[in-house]
Amino acid sequence: ILGRAIDRLGLAHALRALAANPGLRLSVNMSPLSMGDEEWLAILAAAHRGGSGVCGRLILEITESEALADAAQTIEFMDHVRRMGPAFALDDFGAGATGFRHFRDFRFDIVKIDGAFVQDVHKSRDCQVLINCLTTLARHFEMMTVAERIESQAEADWLRAAGIDCLQGYLVGRPAAEPKLPPAQSGDGLAATA
Repeated sequence: ILGRAIDRLGLAHALRALAANPGLRLSVNMSPLSMGDEEWLAILAAAHRGGSGVCGRLILEITESEALADAAQTIEFMDHVRRMGPAFALDDFGAGATGFRHFRDFRFDIVKIDGAFVQDVHKSRDCQVLINCLTTLARHFEMMTVAERIESQAEADWLRAAGIDCLQGYLVGRPAAEPKLPPAQSGDGLAATA
């Protein structure tokens, strides 16, 4: 199936990039098809057995709607894979049928706040209240926060002041098929996309 093959290639490519760049931490979007794919798991397990520590710098992104499609399977998958080192990010939080109970049940390491809440946040009191609530919730569950779709310096400044850990979007870097990796940085909280 094409979706599984793409996920396998994406994972293998990410693991090679991590092996070649010891200061890099990399996120990979994954589809629900990977959760039951033995070959995908075998690629990750082989990297883990290699002992290079690359799995500990890998972040696997699962969208909120995908995580909720089969909550029991998602939790079981995350528990199994987490033992090999990767962190998990809840992607596009707020875009689907948001349930705060899932913060507790899934135990994601990172929450990526959907860009719909971020656009013009510096001008929207409603979005500011929502971002502040999500940040408080994430801190309680010891989750890193990422704001998606940052396009202006005003948005970035407001989000930094609100305590968002990491920014992602065109302001930081445009998507690229083969991004040029910056030298290791001291946790500046910026994330380009590929």
